[in-house]
Formats: sequence, C-alpha cells, structure tokens
Amino acid sequence: MPNALAEDYSILQISLVQNIQKYDYRLKRYQISYSIVLLYCSDSVNFNELSNCIRCTDRLITLDKYTCAIVFDSTTAETGQLAANNFLEYFKCTFCSSQYFTSIVNANHYDDIDSMIPELFSQLYDTIENNTMALSS
Repeated sequence: MPNALAEDYSILQISLVQNIQKYDYRLKRYQISYSIVLLYCSDSVNFNELSNCIRCTDRLITLDKYTCAIVFDSTTAETGQLAANNFLEYFKCTFCSSQYFTSIVNANHYDDIDSMIPELFSQLYDTIENNTMALSS
C-alpha cells in the first residue's frame, strides 16, 4: 500500500464511517441497501469534477487528495457493480492519464459498518499490492 494511504488508513476509515451514517441508518430501519466504491488514484485529483456523474441520492466523499468513496444508494451487489462500472468509465475519460485502484462492497453482505469498512480498505490494499485496477467483488 502506498505510504500515504497506509499512514492515513484509520483516519480515512473514521471519516468514511462518519459520512455514511445516514445510509447505514436507512439500511437498518428500512432495509434500503447501498454499495460503496473506494477509489485510490496515484495522482492528486479534484474529485469534485466527478460529482455530476452520480445520481442525486448517491454521494461522493472525498477522503483525501488521492482517495474518494462513492456511495451508491438503493443498490444490490449487482446494481452497485453496474453503477461502479459506469462511474469508473466516466473517471477514465475524465482522468485518462491517472492510474487508479478500486474496491467495492455492498452493505447487505455485512452485519455492520464496523466490519464492512475495514473490508473495503483491505480489498483496496490487495488491489494496490497486486497492481490490479479491476473492481473487487
């Protein structure tokens, strides 16, 4: 894992957990699932440029200048994967020279966010270590 990401690992996790509380509440209360994509870019990126390619119910969360998360609201594992692929196609067109790594989880596969978020970061770590750009499932 790049040193910057490894050093900020716990800070980024805490920030993400704080930003997805609303989605987690809706899952527990109304069974409205969501998926989260974690995106690490080797270059500093202005992630705000990507906000126009997601639905208004989704959320782009900038964690630092290299890392962002996208919450795809009301998605299953399959529809979350489709939304993530569409988002990444847009990302590739917008930042074509940047190398990026991703991971994805769906909230239905986890008991709580305390197990889901570390798994999301662990998948990202593995993706970076293996130098693969494909989404993890």
